[in-house]
Amino acid sequence: MPARKVKNDNKERELIKKLESIEEMKKDTVEQINIEEEPDESKRPK
Repeated sequence: MPARKVKNDNKERELIKKLESIEEMKKDTVEQINIEEEPDESKRPK
């Protein structure tokens, strides 16, 4: 039984790492989009 628990912990750790890297990618993407959109904002007539 304990061996199975360790295996689950490892899987959980892997999933958390994947989730964290996905979150980082999302943040980077959002920042990239913001950077790309900013010049257009200033060109737009008010």
